[in-house]
Amino acid sequence: MIFGFFSALIIYININFFIFTFICIFSTNFRKFICNFCLVIIFKIFLRKIKIFYSW
Repeated sequence: MIFGFFSALIIYININFFIFTFICIFSTNFRKFICNFCLVIIFKIFLRKIKIFYSW
């Protein structure tokens, strides 16, 4: 159950990652681009920590 939830969460955040990159590419506001990019990196780091925590 927990594993299924986290796999769904990982898929959801990966979809958001693609949406963020799409927005960043077509964004005219450079500050928004930086903000979105940092947000995505934070999400990726957070997910790696969850994976490590739930692997054992």
